[in-house]
Amino acid sequence: MNDHADAMLAEHELIPHLAIDAELSLADIGFDIAYEIKKCAPYGIGNPHPLFCTRNLEIMSLQTMGSDLQHLKMTLSDGVHTHQAIGFRFGQWAESIALHEHIDIAYEININEWNGHTTLQLRLVDIKNTDV
Repeated sequence: MNDHADAMLAEHELIPHLAIDAELSLADIGFDIAYEIKKCAPYGIGNPHPLFCTRNLEIMSLQTMGSDLQHLKMTLSDGVHTHQAIGFRFGQWAESIALHEHIDIAYEININEWNGHTTLQLRLVDIKNTDV
């Protein structure tokens, strides 16, 4: 089977990829778009959550969270606007990125309601370090 796959598939076909619905700037992200996205719920196999990307964001703050430090929380900036991003099970990224580096991110836009506060939250799906 491996020989057949080697003969049929090109190397670039074996690289995982994400289907991004739209590229946004941080200025595009607000409660208005988040509430529109929420109207299309419930999300699941037949109705995937929209996936967005934003490029060249500077890491302004970076911390791991959770009992095993398995989650990553960041503040990201484009130089004018900032947003909070959280990556569940992204804690290992804290070892390969640092403050003031630039990254591209793929994410879902969510509304986070916790402890009486409502905030926008970018839930990370993937990170690409652009300073490499």
